[in-house]
Amino acid sequence: MSADASVGNSNALVVPIYDKIPLSYLLEAAVQKTYHELYTMADVLHSKSNPERKIELVIFACRARQLFIRILAVVKWAATTGKVTACEGIQALLEVRARLIRETSDSLAQLAREKLLEARVPNFPVTDAIDALTLGSVNFLPKRIAEAATNFTSATESERQQILPRLQQILTARISTSELPIQFSTVTIKNGLVILTVDGEFEVKLGITNDNLSSSWRLYQTKLFVQDPEEPEQDLVHPSQIYVLTNFIQSWLNESEKPLFDLYQYLHYYCQSLRLQVLFEQAHRIRNQGAKQKDLLISGYNACKSFNVEYWKDYYANNSNNNQQKKTILNGKNIDIGMTILCDDDGKFQIQHWPPLPIDDTIAVSKILEKPIFTMEEILNRTIFARCQRRFEELKETILSTTKANIEIDSSIPALKCELLPESTTEEILFISINPFSGFFKVVSYMETCYSQQIENALNRDQTNLIDAINLFKLWLIQQRVPSLLAHLNCNIYTRIPSLNLKNELVTPFISNSIFIELIHNEGFYILVHVSDVNQLLIQYYLLIVEKRSSTHESVVLQQQETSNQPTTIPSATTNEENVKWTLEPLVLYPLDPTTFLRKELFEFKNKFQYDKTTIDDNGIVQSKSFQQKKTLCKNILYCPWTGIPYLDIVRISTDDVSFSSNTEIVNYVNEYFWPRVQSCTIRLAYTLRDIDRGYKSVGRQWTLD
Repeated sequence: MSADASVGNSNALVVPIYDKIPLSYLLEAAVQKTYHELYTMADVLHSKSNPERKIELVIFACRARQLFIRILAVVKWAATTGKVTACEGIQALLEVRARLIRETSDSLAQLAREKLLEARVPNFPVTDAIDALTLGSVNFLPKRIAEAATNFTSATESERQQILPRLQQILTARISTSELPIQFSTVTIKNGLVILTVDGEFEVKLGITNDNLSSSWRLYQTKLFVQDPEEPEQDLVHPSQIYVLTNFIQSWLNESEKPLFDLYQYLHYYCQSLRLQVLFEQAHRIRNQGAKQKDLLISGYNACKSFNVEYWKDYYANNSNNNQQKKTILNGKNIDIGMTILCDDDGKFQIQHWPPLPIDDTIAVSKILEKPIFTMEEILNRTIFARCQRRFEELKETILSTTKANIEIDSSIPALKCELLPESTTEEILFISINPFSGFFKVVSYMETCYSQQIENALNRDQTNLIDAINLFKLWLIQQRVPSLLAHLNCNIYTRIPSLNLKNELVTPFISNSIFIELIHNEGFYILVHVSDVNQLLIQYYLLIVEKRSSTHESVVLQQQETSNQPTTIPSATTNEENVKWTLEPLVLYPLDPTTFLRKELFEFKNKFQYDKTTIDDNGIVQSKSFQQKKTLCKNILYCPWTGIPYLDIVRISTDDVSFSSNTEIVNYVNEYFWPRVQSCTIRLAYTLRDIDRGYKSVGRQWTLD
């Protein structure tokens, strides 16, 4: 097939050949491609196995066969090229005729719109002809003739002083009889003009052309106060646009029944639409500030109407399984969380939140729109703050529904302050905050551990594991408390004893959530502290007696004994179990009641006690003073439910002697009658001392005896 086949005879149109190719080129390209594949295959096949060679040969044969079958089909099709050439000639002829018709119609339209307008005959002045024939004169002439024949002369200052008071009276009458919207904050009549102002939106200057009370108002000037708070020096509207806007409003005023009302409606809606555009641009600036704003998405902008803002995209993408019920379908699109800022037909701003916010938060966000100047950043900050508060409340209910804790919402950060244990110290408090940019939870603890990271992962990914992660953290906190409580005693503390036979049925239920306290002076005796219910902080105490059973030589046993007797304060032992050549076999597991360590019948309470005080005066003379304190009572003994630590509630009536305000006598009293017995039970004693003065006003003091 060649290019000459496209020419039928000398009079036929020549069809472009830019989309044609000689048949020889096709054959040459096919042969070269086949030869190249065959040459490449010859170099590669020797390194392959026999089955792989056969597969490659079959693939090559099929590919070459399909290529040449296509070329054969092209050759057969070329036999009918005469018909194709005839059709192409017909198509070219039709395209030329269509082009000629199109050019003719365009020329006629241009002639009718431009040239023939000057050739039309003007309308005959029939009314003027009738006046000239009947009256002999013409009463009206075109204004253009008057403008060209007369010169404009401005009023002098004296004439202005005479006209302005009368004009002031006319304008005052017009304003008093017109329906004026209450939104105009300032109405001023000055220099023959009425100045109407709406704070934060616009200011207009109106006038009249005659003293007819029914004549239309004349709009002379329009000034807009709307601006971008972030870029106050930039003009939002060009002066030429304001000029066009003034002309449009003037045309509406000429036909309006309530011109001042319509004036306010038009300009108010225009200002609100301009504010909506400013908010949209501010949202884009926030979006483009940095990588932290990548979760902010602005979409669905409808000029002068509304636009959508979505946030926390990554968080809800990771929690899509848990938040399917919270998705909202907006304009056929699934929306996770966001808001829509609307400008209704009356020019009022509205914010629709999805999913909906509580009424109090919705009102708080809407109050921002009532301010004369507000920004998109304020709206986003207040909305995200409300979202964080709601999520904190939901999380608080989730935690308190299953576990016992003291949880507060700190609105200043904002964060969730969780005291998972009674009387938690600052280091033990768990703080849960929310990243305002991404919406992910952030868990922080002064005692930073892997458990806080587990809680954070559960909050951000799958909250079904949240309670388990919190319970692990609570158990870890309890394990950290025990060494400090027993620091004054000679004992070792373990969370796991490597040499203990865990398959024994006595200790099998206590493998997890347990702490082992080894009594060094009593070999083979352990206090087992087991947290039976982590949620409610129920703790059980057992006395565990074990027997050391050896299976190797005595030297190895002694080496293991020396290793096991080394004191430790870490939660878990690090001994390698493979090297342990002896085991601890549980013999006895006896439950203990910590309240039985202190029995009231063991205490002898004094109604009074003697206290001697010795001092040295300025002259170096030793002076002694004896004092008897009465009415010192120990009302009751309280026990902490999760540690068993006793608290003594001691009441003492104060005296007038200020030298005993430090309660030294009470300390000695407790040391003499309480502390020796408590110390023998290896439990710290903390008691509350309450002083009652003669006005019966109680003052609480905390004492701790080590």
